[in-house]
Amino acid sequence: NCGLCAAVCPTSAIVDLVPARPKAFIDNSCTGCTLCVEVCPVGAIRGEAEKKHVVDPKKCVGCGQCVPKCPGRSIRVLGTHLTQP
Repeated sequence: NCGLCAAVCPTSAIVDLVPARPKAFIDNSCTGCTLCVEVCPVGAIRGEAEKKHVVDPKKCVGCGQCVPKCPGRSIRVLGTHLTQP
């Protein structure tokens, strides 16, 4: 139910029927470690090393795989319980 299959389908044969899927958000405490970029399955996170990263909301499927990778606890998936304790 994360929408990943629709996001990565090369022929657009799979359609995501969830119109308002939650999106990841990176706050200003991001240190630019790039761990989130490496784990994002759809390439929705971008940024230069040692600078704040951003999430492309058009690409993000809200899967939350980036959340546990962030050592600074700078990432949340808005509209869900996916945050680091």
